[in-house]
Amino acid sequence: MSSSSILLNNLRQLMKSKKYYNEVIHAYIVPTTDPHRNEYVADRYKRREFLSNFTGSNGTALITDKEALLWTDGRYFAQAENQLDPTCWKLMRDGTKDVLSITNWISRNLEKNSFVGCDPELVSINEWKEWKETLEQSDKQLVPVHVNLIDILWDNQRPNLPDKPIWKHDIQYSGASISEKLSKVRSKMREYNVDHIIIHRTDDIAWLFNLRGGDIPYNPVFLSYSIVSIDSVKLFVDLNKLSNSIKKDLEDDNVNLYQYDLFHQQLKIDVHSKDSSDKYCASPSCNYAIQTIIPKKQLVIQDDIVYELKAVKNNCEIQGMKQAHVSFI
Repeated sequence: MSSSSILLNNLRQLMKSKKYYNEVIHAYIVPTTDPHRNEYVADRYKRREFLSNFTGSNGTALITDKEALLWTDGRYFAQAENQLDPTCWKLMRDGTKDVLSITNWISRNLEKNSFVGCDPELVSINEWKEWKETLEQSDKQLVPVHVNLIDILWDNQRPNLPDKPIWKHDIQYSGASISEKLSKVRSKMREYNVDHIIIHRTDDIAWLFNLRGGDIPYNPVFLSYSIVSIDSVKLFVDLNKLSNSIKKDLEDDNVNLYQYDLFHQQLKIDVHSKDSSDKYCASPSCNYAIQTIIPKKQLVIQDDIVYELKAVKNNCEIQGMKQAHVSFI
């Protein structure tokens, strides 16, 4: 029996166990992304790669009691054919004729009243809504499995979170200070009538706090969350990556620092300790686990405020972009 077959058999046992969800999980979806919705992910989040041996940046796996399927796009058809074990995996060539989407395949092939599980940290709010509605049309139920089943299989072989240091992006390149950017964010918050916004995109956070990192190859970002309120701001990051001088600069800008893994816990505390009329803004691309924490009456789904502000470049950033395209040969 191949290593892929052994992993799949072990995963199917977890799906049947009712230990991690109170019903048998008839299908389990394994996306490529991480909790920040990055396409390229740190080694710790390469769950689909660990399970399937397929290393492409795009792809979603679906495991049922009898089948293991992997959807990917045309960039990776040949690579997936070479890397997937054909004795236990089926390649689904996404975007080609007669190939169903994942949800349509589930709707057509699983029995009524089946439970379809997925880690809610790996699916966006929008995506979860679309999947749920599609599956309900054929009497299937999409359910959040908060303990990632692949992590259980990976156990102590799972890579640690990246530990590369974070560095400062100097104002001569950013063109605006943290306080200036926060002021713009809060102006938008008042416009949208919200009290707090949740920032999950690593590039948004790098821009907002004038910081850069090396957690993902070829992407100068670092794993982090932030909660910006009208009167406070919290940054969740591995504090060991921050130098004392960066910590001081952030504290001087009234940024409260928390360890990265405390984000969900602190969000729950904030939601239950603040006024129940407070509005929390999350973008549709936020992971669905965030939505499960915030009461429906307090949640506002709104386009990403920081993402939109970041898209409007100041003069310094425009010059930097031009300079980046100058050839030094």
